[in-house]
Amino acid sequence: MVQFSRYIADRWGISEPVAKRICLAIENNDSPFFLTDYDPVVASELEIAQTCEIHDFLKGIAALAPKKKRIIATLTKSGEFTSEISDRIDLVTTSYELDDLVASHRVNPKSKSQEAIRKGLGALADAIVAQTDDFSLDEAVSQHVGKDAGLASPDDVLRGVKDILVERFSTDFTVRAMARDFAFEQGVIEVVPKSKKDPAFAAYTGKILNARDLVGKEFLSLVVSENEKKIRLKLSIQIFQITELLREHFITNPESQAFDIICEAIDECWYKVLEPIVEKEVKEHLRDVSETQVVRTIHKELAQSVDRRRMTGSVIAIGFFEESTVSVVACDTEGRLLGAAGVKITPTDASALKARIGQFFMRYRSSILLIPDAESAPTAEALVSKAMAGETAPYELVKVRVDTRIAGLADTEWMKARYGDLDASMQKTMAMALMHLRPTSLIPQVGAQYFTVHALQDLVSPHRLTEVVMHILADRELRNGVPATKIADSVLPLVANIPASLVEDIRKQPNISGKFDLVNIPGMTEDVCRNIAGYVIVPNAQNPIDRTMVHPDHFDWINEIRDQLGVAEEALVADPEMMRSFQCDDFVRKLYVEKKLIGQVRAGQKYLSVPVAAVNKRRLKLTDIAEDAVLAGRVTNITPFGVFVDINAVCDGLIHISQLADSYVESPEQVVSVGDRVSVRVVTVDTKKRRVSLSMKGMGALAPKVKASQSQLNTLANYFKAR
Repeated sequence: MVQFSRYIADRWGISEPVAKRICLAIENNDSPFFLTDYDPVVASELEIAQTCEIHDFLKGIAALAPKKKRIIATLTKSGEFTSEISDRIDLVTTSYELDDLVASHRVNPKSKSQEAIRKGLGALADAIVAQTDDFSLDEAVSQHVGKDAGLASPDDVLRGVKDILVERFSTDFTVRAMARDFAFEQGVIEVVPKSKKDPAFAAYTGKILNARDLVGKEFLSLVVSENEKKIRLKLSIQIFQITELLREHFITNPESQAFDIICEAIDECWYKVLEPIVEKEVKEHLRDVSETQVVRTIHKELAQSVDRRRMTGSVIAIGFFEESTVSVVACDTEGRLLGAAGVKITPTDASALKARIGQFFMRYRSSILLIPDAESAPTAEALVSKAMAGETAPYELVKVRVDTRIAGLADTEWMKARYGDLDASMQKTMAMALMHLRPTSLIPQVGAQYFTVHALQDLVSPHRLTEVVMHILADRELRNGVPATKIADSVLPLVANIPASLVEDIRKQPNISGKFDLVNIPGMTEDVCRNIAGYVIVPNAQNPIDRTMVHPDHFDWINEIRDQLGVAEEALVADPEMMRSFQCDDFVRKLYVEKKLIGQVRAGQKYLSVPVAAVNKRRLKLTDIAEDAVLAGRVTNITPFGVFVDINAVCDGLIHISQLADSYVESPEQVVSVGDRVSVRVVTVDTKKRRVSLSMKGMGALAPKVKASQSQLNTLANYFKAR
């Protein structure tokens, strides 16, 4: 993969060292999420959308590996495998480039060229291609006239030779690549409507579009129209330019008598063989580049809309899909079913429907009522209006367009598996509700073809759109970390490509008390552990950093930051912003701290108050406590002379009143209360007397605030009274 680092650097506009890092990491089975979140070098330049793009590109390259092996075997068997061809194969990025390499080995044995070779014209073709000064075309041709029943005249011989040359030229991999590149750079696209009167394509009438400039949503829109047989996209190249290019490649001696026949073969090679091949491949290349560009736009805008659309509440869908029965379905904005019922109705009596809709309206507190926008819409609107008559709570009646997608969604395997207990009418009503809500989270399960989540989605394949949505949803879920006991039911198995057997082993774990316990799960591999360890949060871990999204690879960084700032880990979690003052000469590390590490530490804030697991409550021996160490503790008792603090040791430590703050303290209550979490520095440890002296002086950003004492407040009050 490393051989593609320069290509990746140029295509994605990143530095080559970062490109190499990604290539090596993906070879080691690292996920794009792990790279973006936990590899400082990659995180310094890329966001998740770009890393996913590069990851998908390299996956496509890896998918070509079996085909490359077959081609190498073919060329080795024929004795044509060289170091130059090996280098070419290594750098190939598309299937059609590989086809170029073996085109000469896939000729049709019944072709005109092969028939001419069987008639003995192969040597004559070689002599013509050699273009020597002493070559006499007439003499060479005359020697073959009459040697075969099909070679009755010199024209027959020349025709056979040209057939050989056309096949030879058109299967030359250098020529094919050269022609394709030239067509992309110099070719033009013409839009030819099937109907000249079609107004949709009037803007393209008489318009010539440069192929290399026609990239993006415009080209994909034209491709969709071509697939629908509305237009034909025609690639054109100036014939004299392409033939001149091919002549420069093949003609080495313009004075040779073979010049004319080689030129004729070149022209025929282009018109009959290369032109349709090149047109197809250039259009395919334009489509791939355009789709990548459009997918990038969709990813960016859809990620923003997914975050904005995190709505709460519910909707009520009222389906009129059967003649005498109305289906009422309530679901939340994430597409989860809340309730469903069928109501029998008559044209003159809507009381039952009124009662049911009123019941759903009150129970689910929905402000949106959905009805189908079809032939039944007027009747449905009238009945619902009657049912809601007298309702004081505000509501909105929304019509949902009924099309084939509703029936298709209702008939999916997902609907049958998830809501198989609903009848057909209720399933259609549920599908109608989902069509309105467009819950992005369901796309990976149901498919992208049923929901319109972006204006450009019809320009890309459903598979690409589904991948984009999966990346967005996975990124959103991983932002907050995954509790250790929920690994198996999270997105992590998908992100880290965890085998089903290992997922079950993880699910069986009663409790994971520390990140490194992941290693001891049966079947756990180094690759999987590396990719998920950072995301796994252990809410009841003794070490506060285990309650965060910090990767074990960066624990040493946390220790360094802690020591430099003179604070405890718990203080870092409580106020991660203080990490911005961390001094470091390594620019990449400094950038990673600000861009990623602070957020990863902040993820542990919601678990600060979670009790430590019993298995982790081993008290520290006094010999384990180093003087000048910064520890986190909890205030257990307050006396006039100082404060006792539980630092998880065999005995509490004492902060003398003189050590409570940098300024004068009259009473300990000015600084702390019983139960407060505090950061303290160890002053002395007396193992014989079992005493630990602590201090809160010189704690910088963690310095406590000193409140006014009661006597100071009284003095101030008396002062104002006396004025």
